[in-house]
Amino acid sequence: MLRNGYGAYMLRPETTLAEIAAVDNVVANPQTASWRRFTPEQIRAANPKCRVWRYTALGRTNPWDIGEPEGQMPVPPAEFAARPEWLIVDVDGNIPDYGYGMRQVDQGAPAFTEAYIKYLLPLLRGYDGVVLDDWHPFAEKIPTSVRLARYPDRETYCWEAWLPFISTLCSAVRGAGYKIAGNCAGSVPPYDGFNSHEIWEQNRALCDTVIYESFAFGFN
Repeated sequence: MLRNGYGAYMLRPETTLAEIAAVDNVVANPQTASWRRFTPEQIRAANPKCRVWRYTALGRTNPWDIGEPEGQMPVPPAEFAARPEWLIVDVDGNIPDYGYGMRQVDQGAPAFTEAYIKYLLPLLRGYDGVVLDDWHPFAEKIPTSVRLARYPDRETYCWEAWLPFISTLCSAVRGAGYKIAGNCAGSVPPYDGFNSHEIWEQNRALCDTVIYESFAFGFN
């Protein structure tokens, strides 16, 4: 398990190579302006034992222009503009708000998985692995009171959209030679009327390691 203080460190503006030399894992997050401050090669030169991870978002669009060629979601905004069916829609035809101006991706939409893999794999060059965030098998950033247009309930979304997406993605990432860290270590209660324990066990089995977010990057 990756934990801040137990081997994981998110690159920050004030990060120094001396700090990197003291940890086992470093995560580069493209939302932070300083994430390119050190290349994976520079990090390994300071600490040959350090593994360098590239952070990416699984289920939400990029909310703002961060001055980088790509954001946390590897699929670029132009693709979503051309493929509106790649976003979750409710029964009234509205696109629910994920929060902070972001939108929830419909991971079961035709051709989305292939596009995600196509854009993600080139971004991983030079890294040891990828941190997969937004591990939301039930699109649970959207309140359960919001009924989805394409899925009768969240369990159906999980089985028909999420699990095929994440299974295919993890297979492609591992097949390309990269490790997988999933933000899916925490316990999850029964969700939207069914016991989700089995789902989460299947999810964790796809990962090489997992993250418990409260300790991963200094979050509270």
